[in-house]
Amino acid sequence: MKMIASIHNNNQSEQISCQSLKELKLLSHLKVENSEMNDIFFEDIDKHLPQLKHLQIEVYNNITDKAMNSLSKLQKLQSIQIQSNGIIENIY
Repeated sequence: MKMIASIHNNNQSEQISCQSLKELKLLSHLKVENSEMNDIFFEDIDKHLPQLKHLQIEVYNNITDKAMNSLSKLQKLQSIQIQSNGIIENIY
């Protein structure tokens, strides 16, 4: 069974994190659209979303090395698509 979530957050004063999704342990597909996102979102992503297979991120800032390191801990991840500053990168 596929569990899919899409998050759209235009409120720059409100930060979202994977910890806020921790009850969705079976989530396999996640799309995040956020004008600003920082390393807090990716912190412990492997613990909060262990079943994540597909991740699509649209942000206006750059994804840091610290965030990429956190993403590398997702053992079941099959694909990542990151759109940052209008540039789309397919990493997996």
